[in-house]
Amino acid sequence: MPSRSSRRELASRISWSSPWVAFPLLLAAFALTVLLTPRDTDGRSGDSRLTVRSTAPQGASALYEAAARLGWRTERLQAPFAAHMDSAAVYAVLDPPVALTAGEVHRLLETVRAGAGLLVVARRGSALADSLGLEPSRDGGLLVAPAGVACADSLNRPGALHWMGGGVITYRVQGARRPAGAVAFAHTRRPGRPDSTDLASAVPDAPGDSLPPAVLGMPLGRGRVVFVADPDLLRNDVLRVCEWGMGVAAFRALDWLSQAGGRRLVFDEYHQSAHAEAAPMRAVRRWLAGTPPGRMLLQGVLAALVLLAALGARAIAPLARPRIERRSPLEHVSALARAYEEVRATRLAVRRLVRGLRRRHQRAASRPTGDDEFLSTVATRHRILAGDVDRVRAAEREPLEPDGFVQAGQALHRIDSQLTT
Repeated sequence: MPSRSSRRELASRISWSSPWVAFPLLLAAFALTVLLTPRDTDGRSGDSRLTVRSTAPQGASALYEAAARLGWRTERLQAPFAAHMDSAAVYAVLDPPVALTAGEVHRLLETVRAGAGLLVVARRGSALADSLGLEPSRDGGLLVAPAGVACADSLNRPGALHWMGGGVITYRVQGARRPAGAVAFAHTRRPGRPDSTDLASAVPDAPGDSLPPAVLGMPLGRGRVVFVADPDLLRNDVLRVCEWGMGVAAFRALDWLSQAGGRRLVFDEYHQSAHAEAAPMRAVRRWLAGTPPGRMLLQGVLAALVLLAALGARAIAPLARPRIERRSPLEHVSALARAYEEVRATRLAVRRLVRGLRRRHQRAASRPTGDDEFLSTVATRHRILAGDVDRVRAAEREPLEPDGFVQAGQALHRIDSQLTT
């Protein structure tokens, strides 16, 4: 059993940065953040743009495809509004994430005044809403289905979309003035008296003052404008439910617009996608921060970085390893010479020197052979070295006195010098 002092020292070395402490805490925190990540209460997910390219629940491809099947000449506008626009068309600007510039709003409304139609979903405070004098309300109400709509039960399945009361909760159209000749294509029901800006009294076919419009049409010059208060009214998951009546209301509004602009329907897709294409990093940040999968991925990356930092920190200080000091090459030679001297290993030392000499001057022989044949080749080719070769061979066979060992070394030195030059 470890002593109390050793246990106290070990406990003092273990900190909160220890992997054994940090990993369970990070795992628990990650599980809680995943479980507590907010989800869409109405069952919606994915891209929230009202674009006709999206077949997701929040897209608007149903409006585009249904219009094409009903005889409209549908188009997608992939460029900014030009300086000269065709007035024989109906333009659809559906809650674009990229706001129209003041110049684009001016060109668009001038085209409408010249005889075009405009289906618009604009946010509160946008330049287009301010120019029209209309805006969505701050509170909502229940959408009232148009009268005379008969639907089969198979066409009334809302799927994952659920609003309180089984209907559609939507904004209503508000404005500072009452446009003459306005027509309401959808209404909302709300408790209490209408506000002074509800425009209910400006709608000729409204059932009563308590039903303000959610989709309002009004003339503008020689053209017409239909203002939709809530982008949800034109989404795929709302148009597909027959009993809510927005499919009928939407195409009644388009037919009303076609009386001014004709059957050509142009959807503004440039302002739906230019935001993401012009700033990809901003689109990535929106996905990471605004969607449940993105938030889960971001939290996982942050947890992994914290865990990596915890694993990199040492909870206990490492022990220094003892190092053995090694000899330098010169010290190794001196030690080996001293060992040979103590046992009088003169023959072994001479053989080692001859082997080193042969390996150094291997090309001096006709072919790679042993040490003895190497010395014979040297004596044959260099007659001047014959005496030195005989002295070296004698030193390999017989033990030498210190003076004889020095003379053998001098003979090897002369052989090396001659072969080198």
